[in-house]
Amino acid sequence: MKKANKKTVKKTAKKTIRKKPAERPEVLNGKSYKLKNVPNGLDQLASLFVTINSHNKAPYELFIDVKDKLLYEHLTVYSRLISMMLRNGISHKVIADELKDITSDSTGHYIPGRGLRVNSLAARIGVCLEEHKP
Repeated sequence: MKKANKKTVKKTAKKTIRKKPAERPEVLNGKSYKLKNVPNGLDQLASLFVTINSHNKAPYELFIDVKDKLLYEHLTVYSRLISMMLRNGISHKVIADELKDITSDSTGHYIPGRGLRVNSLAARIGVCLEEHKP
């Protein structure tokens, strides 16, 4: 494997990072989804809300609201990073696929009423993002 030199890394970074973040419109349309009976990793169940706002017929930002203190910090990180990726042009399908690949022994579960097994809480959010219709 060829080792990248500092100049190459710097050039690549300049190409991939936007100099100015995309400006957020004042009003966006969105949908909120209630995800019930989500394991929090300690044999307890929680409910959470995922809100996906769209711009130009594509997901633009994602917010996750949860009252469970064990999940709050991690889901806030998910919200911010996923929103940043969406605003910078990364396809929601690519993000959803990456999330669906995450597995966890403690948060894998069946989606109630659907019989669909997801391997983690992150995967459940990925399914929600993938199925979102703006």
